[in-house]
This record gives sequence, structure tokens and C-alpha cells, in this order.
Amino acid sequence: MSYRAAVYTVFIASPGDVIEERDIAREVIMEWNYIYSESRKVVLMPLGWETHSSPEMGEPPQAIINRQVADKADILVGVFWTRLGTPTETYESGTVEEIQRHISSKKPTMLYFSTREVAPDMLDATQYEKLRKFRDSCQSKGLFQSFKSPEQFRERLRRQLHQKLNEYAPALETSADTKTQDSTSQTSLPEEAEVLYRAAIDDDDGRIWVIRDSSGTEITVGKKVFAHSAVRKEIAPWEGAIEDLLRRKLVKPGNNNGSMFEITNEGYLQASNLL
Repeated sequence: MSYRAAVYTVFIASPGDVIEERDIAREVIMEWNYIYSESRKVVLMPLGWETHSSPEMGEPPQAIINRQVADKADILVGVFWTRLGTPTETYESGTVEEIQRHISSKKPTMLYFSTREVAPDMLDATQYEKLRKFRDSCQSKGLFQSFKSPEQFRERLRRQLHQKLNEYAPALETSADTKTQDSTSQTSLPEEAEVLYRAAIDDDDGRIWVIRDSSGTEITVGKKVFAHSAVRKEIAPWEGAIEDLLRRKLVKPGNNNGSMFEITNEGYLQASNLL
């Protein structure tokens, strides 16, 4: 079934020694689309200079990459391991230039540094020292994430990309709400979203909980359990329901780790129209 959606671009900025992590980032983005794009009416498109730039003469290479690709991104994911990259006319490397321009534009910027071992004969000492200085400089400018293996990077990016989209959902999705759907009061809720919404409206706390542990994921309201499974196929519709309630601004994140959502004032006001 077709549906209209807003497209937001995620630029993967990295030197040439993290090819595996670049591929993983693309896979994580496409996985997010598979689970959430229909309910949120948002599609994420992975961008990279190696896949989305085209030959052009007349400017420095990095200036062309910035104009063709990097400056168009809504979110940036930067990944490093042992190299900082090739210097440009004004920055220590092309990747650093992409990151600094993105930060200056006040758009979401997520940085990751690999700590996995590297064979000494493969290490460029000069590059590694430049990377170390850049990483140290980032400590006073924000938060970044380290990872020990490609699989740990996959898991952390999967969770943190989801958190970032929740955090920036109002800014990113305002245009999507305007362009792709009628007002909330004119649109009925999908089945799972309606079930959770009804339960939260009736509950004194007005909260939906998403608890993840070794046994799987559990979604509850008050003492009622609506889902408890380690099977993604069984949990995904309920997570999609929460995303739909977030998109409609009927609930909002109640904490920073994505485990609790609470009914908004708009959610209470719209209850009579939607239920």
C-alpha cells in the first residue's frame, strides 16, 4: 500500500578506514524505515559522498562534496577509527569539515569513535595523533560515543538514532505533518495506537512504559501488559503505535532513554475526537 511521506537525509561522514561501519549505518537506517516509516510518514535516506556525489570541475573537491551532498543533510553520523582523513583548505580533514559545517547549521550531529584494536603495521602514527587531538577537542563541545566492535556500533546507533529522532521529532516532522496528512482531529488512530491511547487516557498517570531486558520488550500502561516478547515482528507494531502517537503529539517522551511516554495536553484535548 502506498503512502505519502517526508524524506529526511542522514549523511554518513567518515574517513576511509571504517568501510564496514559505513555499511552498518546504512543498514540501521533502512531497518528504521522498515519498522517506522509508514506509521511516522517519514523516510530516512542515507547519504555518503562516495554514493551521492558526481564528477564536477572548478572548485576544490571538498567544496563540491559540501554543496552536492553534505550541506543538504538533516542529520549527520560521523564515524572514526584510526584516521582523521585528508586535509582540506581550511580543516584538518574533509570529514571534520563536514562535521563542523553541520554543527554550525545547528542540525543533529552524532559522533562515534571505534576503540577496537588495530595491527601496528597498519597504523599511521601521524593520522592517529591527529584523530586523538580531534577526539579530545570534542569532549568540551558535546557528547560522543565509543564502541568496541562493529556489532556494538550497530546496536548503539540503532538505539541512539531512534532516540535522536524522538528528540528532534517536533522540528523534523512539522513539515511532514503539514504536507502529508489532515489535522489530528480528522484522522482515526490505527488499532494498536488506539488501544494504548485509550489505556493511557484512562490511567491516572497517563503513561506508556517500554521496558527492555534480557527477556525481550514489554509495553505496559499501569498494570496492563499489552506486549511482551523477544520477537521483533511481535513488538514492532506496538512500537509503531507509540511512534504514531508521538507524531500526532498525543504523547511525548517522559524521559531521555525512550522507556516512558506520557499523554500531552493536546492528547487529553483530542481524546473526545479520537475515541
